[in-house]
Amino acid sequence: MSSIYVVEAAGGSDPTFLTNGDDPAWSPDPNIMATTALNDEDVPGIYLVDLASSEATFLTDGDDPSWSPDGARLALTSAIEGSTPELYIAAAASGQTSFVTNGSQPSWASDGNRIAFTGQGANGAPSIYVIALDTGQVTFVTDGSKPSFSPDGQSIAFVGIAGDSEPEIYLVNLTTDDVTFVTNGDDPVWSPDGSKLAFTGNADVGSGVFILNLGSDPTQVASGEQPTWSPDGTRVAFIVDG
Repeated sequence: MSSIYVVEAAGGSDPTFLTNGDDPAWSPDPNIMATTALNDEDVPGIYLVDLASSEATFLTDGDDPSWSPDGARLALTSAIEGSTPELYIAAAASGQTSFVTNGSQPSWASDGNRIAFTGQGANGAPSIYVIALDTGQVTFVTDGSKPSFSPDGQSIAFVGIAGDSEPEIYLVNLTTDDVTFVTNGDDPVWSPDGSKLAFTGNADVGSGVFILNLGSDPTQVASGEQPTWSPDGTRVAFIVDG
């Protein structure tokens, strides 16, 4: 199992251990973090961790947790080995789930009504879609994976791979459909104010967590991967493989 640490987003701080797990997703409540871990049968499950007490509470089977803006629900992926991944929504208080659509890697929009996710495109390659929860309408956005909705809901950061090269981070404007290259990297996630991206990139040794002010060069703040922002945008949590 991986370990989750946290650093100051501004850099210059030593990592502090938070808890164990993968796929960290910081809740709008700064004291709660969703993580995933395997049970005794190697089935992934989502746990809610009280960061003050380190107490972890099982929520439901699945992985890829993404919080709703009000912190009341989580979007997640549930997949039986060999089957098509499916998106569900789970109530944070009870763990009760409801099916949404086929797909994985959900990212909840700040309007609380849209979820971006990765699905299978027409050519079999990963593609990004957005589903409107009030109507169930699914809209194709672009080829790619690991979408992250911007806080203003106007764009999505995502990962694309050109040929056999390393993963690259792009932005797609949801109004114009324009796609812009950002940097080499993986696991992009927007800061709460929409001015920065945290992502996984290649470090001198292994993987590193980087912060990118849009229009500037990225800065490494830690060794690790899969970053997630604190609700106030001052800290970034990430995993270190165990």
